[in-house]
Amino acid sequence: NRLGPLKPLFFSPFSHVMAQTPRDKDRFGALGIARDRILVAGNMKFDQGDLADDGTKENRLRSMLGIRGDDRVWIAGSTHEGEETIILEVFARLRKELGDLRLILAPRDPERCKALSHGIQRHNTHGFVFWSDLEKGSCTGQSHGRELVLMDVMGVLAPSYAVCDLAFIGGSLVPLGGHNPLEPAMFGKPVLFGPHMTDFQGVADLLKKGKGAMEVAGADELEAGVKKLLEYPEFRDRMGRAGARIFRVNSGAVGRTVAILEKICLG
Repeated sequence: NRLGPLKPLFFSPFSHVMAQTPRDKDRFGALGIARDRILVAGNMKFDQGDLADDGTKENRLRSMLGIRGDDRVWIAGSTHEGEETIILEVFARLRKELGDLRLILAPRDPERCKALSHGIQRHNTHGFVFWSDLEKGSCTGQSHGRELVLMDVMGVLAPSYAVCDLAFIGGSLVPLGGHNPLEPAMFGKPVLFGPHMTDFQGVADLLKKGKGAMEVAGADELEAGVKKLLEYPEFRDRMGRAGARIFRVNSGAVGRTVAILEKICLG
């Protein structure tokens, strides 16, 4: 609105705009772009590479992490300050109640793991190990502490969702816009996130509407959500399958975009 009559001039160099959704198409139209120049291609985030394999990598991860057949694993990925305290408190209560729960905590900035470990040691609430120590094999034979793994390395979170029973996506209990919830959904894992998913709102809404994700606000709702998913395997599996289905049916944006570009460029 602030551009006023300058809107058509500002957007005149654009021959075409490829929007993610019909709603985005309407918004671009409201900015003064001719509707015949706006094409809906979809969201390319649904076209990230398939990380699933024949189970070899998953089995290797389970062995490294010491995950036994009866363990249940919760991954809290891409977390931020203000969320880890909540997650650790919820984990402590649920582990006391359920016993076999494991937590892999992956801060968005792995450098924060050291500070988190100091807090854990001061409060003496959990034994823990660093992911990097497990990779180096320096925790061989050690079982105590593996109930909590601090992921202090980059590039391993996405494939690690293969070994979890449920996932929480960080940056969403605090107003930071959230992170990508499709990585666990791709593996058929149920997803939880907080109310602040503005950077991924379209994807979050799709997952919620399709019953592949659950929104939780604060510690009590997070605890209730995790507990429900752990105590009701059929509900957990159904939610995971729903997320995987949403991931599959919304893929193809890259192919559509390439086809549109070829048509525009080659006539």
